[in-house]
Amino acid sequence: MNFVPTCLRNLFIPLFFAINGCIGTSYRVELVPDKETMARRLLIDSTTKHPDTGEPKITDEERNRIEEIYQGKLKLNDDKEFEIKGTFVSDMPSDVGGSGSHLYLESPMGSVSYYSERFRGDLNLAGTIRERKRDLDEVVDLLIQWADTALGNSEEGQQLRAWIDGKLRRDLENLMLLAWSHRVAVDMGKEADSASFLANAVQYLVEHDYLKLRDVPKLSRQLRNGKTEELVSWITETVMRQAGIVTDVGDDDPQRSILRDPNELLLSLRTFLRNTDLYQELRKSREDNSTDPLWVLTKPVWPEFFFTVVKSLPANLKVNLQTSAKPFETNGQYEPASGQTRWQTSLYGRCIPMIVFAAWAEPDEAYQVDKLGKVLLKDAKLAEYVVWYHGLEIAERQKWDSLFATEESPEARKKSIADFKFEGEQGLAQVAKDLIRQ
Repeated sequence: MNFVPTCLRNLFIPLFFAINGCIGTSYRVELVPDKETMARRLLIDSTTKHPDTGEPKITDEERNRIEEIYQGKLKLNDDKEFEIKGTFVSDMPSDVGGSGSHLYLESPMGSVSYYSERFRGDLNLAGTIRERKRDLDEVVDLLIQWADTALGNSEEGQQLRAWIDGKLRRDLENLMLLAWSHRVAVDMGKEADSASFLANAVQYLVEHDYLKLRDVPKLSRQLRNGKTEELVSWITETVMRQAGIVTDVGDDDPQRSILRDPNELLLSLRTFLRNTDLYQELRKSREDNSTDPLWVLTKPVWPEFFFTVVKSLPANLKVNLQTSAKPFETNGQYEPASGQTRWQTSLYGRCIPMIVFAAWAEPDEAYQVDKLGKVLLKDAKLAEYVVWYHGLEIAERQKWDSLFATEESPEARKKSIADFKFEGEQGLAQVAKDLIRQ
């Protein structure tokens, strides 16, 4: 058992919910394709309900957006969920947030369908990293401004400012990238235990003189018991050591007194942060006047760090796709009894957005048996054939179809197919020949 990561991980779960509350709105998307169309049923629930009606609480902005997409009204069903239905062709609606599409291709041998959808987020990974870096630089710059305000141009102020602008900025960036890369691996479906991330993060902190392993038991106790005074003292000592600041016990300079008194340092930092635009934005977004100003400092690292540490959160997105054939490619779970492919995840804390996809094929078995003697094309082979078939020009498709219009035995037809060539397009028919011959 890796006791250090386990101890640290267990501290963050109650801390997160204390700050952010429970996961609020949940969504269920039910999909039923019918050739080119996709029937879509969206159900919305919430952990908070209207006290009089029992309706899930959602914002007016979200309600209006969804009702405009579906050209209808959200209705309350018997389970006290909002529900709305619609039918879409090709492009999926951005009801939960995101982008999706459905493709249906048909041929005499059968059909293939493909569905994929991204729920929230985007795939601009370079932009995401730049945004995280901007957030980090914004917070570090605030700390530099605080050091200037609190210590002025004193020697200690210069030392603190140099450490914040140099080593601390670099170390925070490395930790942010470490958490982000781990979270990306998890979002892509890789096995990546949070204990391994925490082991790497702890090792980094140890190697860079922020933490000693023997400190973990005391830190764990202080965080669990809410004894912030000892924790603040430890943080203050670490900052002073990192910045190379040595305080004189007999020094009574009021400006440098914050370096000797952890509580005074914390008060100074909170007072400074409370007057920043970043804090006002944070308080407004949470509609909570009691938000601790220190949470401003977590902006660049908290999302990936927390969601990497916590093993799982309640799934607040569920997608069910009903198909008449088992998908031959999907990242969901297929249930034969119901004929549904299912996905579920949390929309929170993802670096890579949730992408669901499924491809399924439906052979025309009677046609294939009549023309080829048995069903040769199904699943991925049928999909490849249908895609090839739709890549033909109209005249080419008609010429290919003529091979199957004649009255001849399946064996004779296979010989005709083997001898067939498109005029001026050498090798064009080879894809279909190889699939049928296999």
